[in-house]
Amino acid sequence: MKKLSIILLSIIVFACNLENESRENDNGNKTEIIGARGTRTSVLHVYNMAGVPEGRMATLISNLKSIYPYVSYDGKMTVPDNAYIKNSTKGKNRYWARTILEDMWNKHGDYKKGLRDKDGYLVITNTEICDRKTSGDHAVYGWSFRAARLSVVSYRHFVSTHRNTDKDLLKIVMHELGHSYGGLLPGAPELRGHCPNLKCLMRDANDGYPYTIINKFCASCDRVMKEKEFDTNRMLDLFKAKK
Repeated sequence: MKKLSIILLSIIVFACNLENESRENDNGNKTEIIGARGTRTSVLHVYNMAGVPEGRMATLISNLKSIYPYVSYDGKMTVPDNAYIKNSTKGKNRYWARTILEDMWNKHGDYKKGLRDKDGYLVITNTEICDRKTSGDHAVYGWSFRAARLSVVSYRHFVSTHRNTDKDLLKIVMHELGHSYGGLLPGAPELRGHCPNLKCLMRDANDGYPYTIINKFCASCDRVMKEKEFDTNRMLDLFKAKK
């Protein structure tokens, strides 16, 4: 009886250790991550578009992994040719964010039918992006398909506005992930999915950068991100750290 108890205990411990273990699908060609709740967890695939400095990417990936452990850095990718806005103001060379995300969507599914899996995709691009195809003059830090887990963040715009710290870049990324993973958050009733709480990371930037002194989501938005397995407490620690 004592031996049987030891065997059962060993089985339980082994099963618990498998909760966060990566393993192959039946087809043997894709890694599946099982989250703490025993369900397939969304892997966040991150791409470097158009030559973002690898040092900045390495720091971003490290920070993201401490907040959301299921992160995969999938390397470099080129800008889709049809994303370029021909009528953008001379010298600005801006690209339409929607086209970049549609291109990513079609690589991993069908734009009309949806993604093949539950994974998320984040593109950090060293180009200026805008949210209006008809005018290349409205540059933005980032753009996302809400609740579709697709986001693009402009490193170039980030640097051009003198927000050149790893913390600031992470804040922009977390804001966009709030859109793509959280969708229309409880505290954000309007169409664009921004939070009316001006102290929340999900507030609208209003063509500026209001996040300098903002380090966290409001209670409603925070609840949603935690449900998606983001460690927002760790995120807060990173933002409050001196370095």
